[in-house]
Amino acid sequence: MTRLAPAIVAVLAVVATAGFGEVFRSWSFLIAVSCAAAGATGVNLLGRGLGPGERHAVSVVTFGGLGLLVVGRGFAGGVVEGWADLLTSSTPTDPSPRFVALPFTVAWLGAGVGCELLRVRRLPALAVLGPLGGLALSLLFTLHDPTVAAIQGGAMVAGILVLDRIGRADSGSRWTAATAGIGLAALVAVGGALVGPRLPGAEANDRLDLRDHLTPPWDPLDTPSPLVELKSSLKENREDDLVFIVSGDVPILRWQVAVLAAYDGTVWAVADSQRHAPSQFRPVDSTFPGDGRGAGQRVEVTHTIEIADLGGVWLPSGGWPVTIDSGDRGVEVRFNPTTGTIAAPTGLAAGTRYQLTAALTPEVGAADLADAGVVALDNNAGLSLVSPAVAELAADLTEGSSPGWEQVQAIETKLRTEGFYDRSDDTRPGHSAFRLSEFLADPDRLVAYEEQYAASAGVLTRLNGLSSRVVVGYLLPDIRWQDGVAEVRAGDVSAWIEVDVPGTGWIPVDVTPDRTREPSEQDAGVSTVDVAVPNPPPDLPPPETPPVFDQQQEEAEGGEDEEEKDGGAEAAVNPTLIAAGAAVAVPITIILLGAIAVIVLKTRRRTQRRRAADPTDRVVGAWYELADRWQEVGIDRPCTGTAREMAAGWLLAQPADRREPEVLDDLITRVDRAAFHPDGSDPTDAEAAWVLSDRLHADLRAEQPFLRRCRYRLDPRPLRRTP
Repeated sequence: MTRLAPAIVAVLAVVATAGFGEVFRSWSFLIAVSCAAAGATGVNLLGRGLGPGERHAVSVVTFGGLGLLVVGRGFAGGVVEGWADLLTSSTPTDPSPRFVALPFTVAWLGAGVGCELLRVRRLPALAVLGPLGGLALSLLFTLHDPTVAAIQGGAMVAGILVLDRIGRADSGSRWTAATAGIGLAALVAVGGALVGPRLPGAEANDRLDLRDHLTPPWDPLDTPSPLVELKSSLKENREDDLVFIVSGDVPILRWQVAVLAAYDGTVWAVADSQRHAPSQFRPVDSTFPGDGRGAGQRVEVTHTIEIADLGGVWLPSGGWPVTIDSGDRGVEVRFNPTTGTIAAPTGLAAGTRYQLTAALTPEVGAADLADAGVVALDNNAGLSLVSPAVAELAADLTEGSSPGWEQVQAIETKLRTEGFYDRSDDTRPGHSAFRLSEFLADPDRLVAYEEQYAASAGVLTRLNGLSSRVVVGYLLPDIRWQDGVAEVRAGDVSAWIEVDVPGTGWIPVDVTPDRTREPSEQDAGVSTVDVAVPNPPPDLPPPETPPVFDQQQEEAEGGEDEEEKDGGAEAAVNPTLIAAGAAVAVPITIILLGAIAVIVLKTRRRTQRRRAADPTDRVVGAWYELADRWQEVGIDRPCTGTAREMAAGWLLAQPADRREPEVLDDLITRVDRAAFHPDGSDPTDAEAAWVLSDRLHADLRAEQPFLRRCRYRLDPRPLRRTP
């Protein structure tokens, strides 16, 4: 088959992904798709001498390496989960690496399968099944566009005609046949694109769209942060409202509702916005996955919870959830296995009852934590928006404290014992970087409620490199439990932080002052200062012509100032990290692809030598294959000379091979007969020559260490010599 056929298959594989142009906001994904089609075609061409299994293994390795290099960091996740994300995303969407991984895979499979089918020489047009399969796969994820569909269909028909013409023509007329086939195919493609959409019944049936049969996954970031909604429960007209009733043998005073482990400088959230938020909350039937930390020291307890007016999607839990039984109600439950947060996306109606079994971690006393450390923070996203004044305060509060728990205690003491509690309308809600900077501006007059105290404690601990998170829940007084039953009211809502202590787990730390510690007028920041009256100002200078007012520039500058003030601007991607990653990834990928190419080319040449049509050529090929192995260990073969002269030089450099001189002599005899006997060699001689060559090669490998054998395998020098 001419080299034109694989190129046609590669082009058709790219055309099969054209429908993604309606899904993405730009056509930049075609760059990755073209690289995928070219890569799959190249692997197939270079691996013709390999067996099917070896060729497929090389294809898989190259697919992963090239995909990571071309698509980017999100390639692996996109191959596994990107198809579901794309189906449930609003279109058009940005061609992010997570989404581009899908058309890259489709193009790779289309080109790879098509090139494999080109080996069926009697049916060359069969190769179009590869791109056709890619087209069928892409139709499941793309939108309906009659023009693009007509072009794709015409291109596939054109490919069939061209490949059939090329395959049926002899070697002397293939280019003529290809030219005629391309002309006919172009006519079919253009005619199909123009006439197809206008044929009767062309729009009689709507195309299958998986989006019509899928429910978009629940996105936890679509709901407001529980920390922001906290103040609504603290209003005087709501604090006595019943939220839920809990009953059980073990009284639990701390009930977590939502764990907020992600802070982006604007809000503490239940999921990381930099990752796919829906995937962080997994559907749960009745059993929750464990966190794997100290499970043997925990005690499992079961409580029955009756919802009164929960007012949200977050379910309370008194420990790490183990099982849930909602009876016949069939509550839909989602769970974050990293934080232990439970959610019911559809909400819970009043009167809903469920049993929750949770694992309780034994309480740890202050004495046991005195010298404890805290796990180091592994993600400082969001802290870049914090003002320098807050960063300096974090350092000042922990100055002189040992790293770990002592730093946490220093921050707790400052906020809880020196701060004041105020939930009135005079205290504004919010916990953005700007709002926290405003709250902490004067450390001697801290006035706020749970939202600001918990959010500030989380930021201050993270600024000290400590792993922490914010928790919203309910704190019950001891007297609330009566005969194994407790009523939880809206006014019991609270917020605290948790820090990760090695060997123990997440330890709750209350950082909000007692609610009875209300501020006085002076504590709230109202003060009187005597100010000297200045002298009367001098006469004003004559008026000047005002500059031309540029409204667009003023609005742009005002918008930038507002973004800086609110702390809503996202942290820019660090170009140094990208350059460093590319500097490491590109050379490694090039080296890996180069090593694969050397192995493929060597294997291909060995196969060609062993499968030569003439038995004499096969005997000579066995000899040159052994000579290549000599060259790899450092004994170069001369350009001229008989086989016996070459062997003499080898034995002189490697006297250890004299242990089996009869094997080498037998091979040399067969090589000389192939070179000088008028009748050449027969198939029996060819097979025997390869057996002898392989035996000598095995003896040579046995004398070398493992790493040296690997280095010889990747040595490209034998490829420079012919044959």
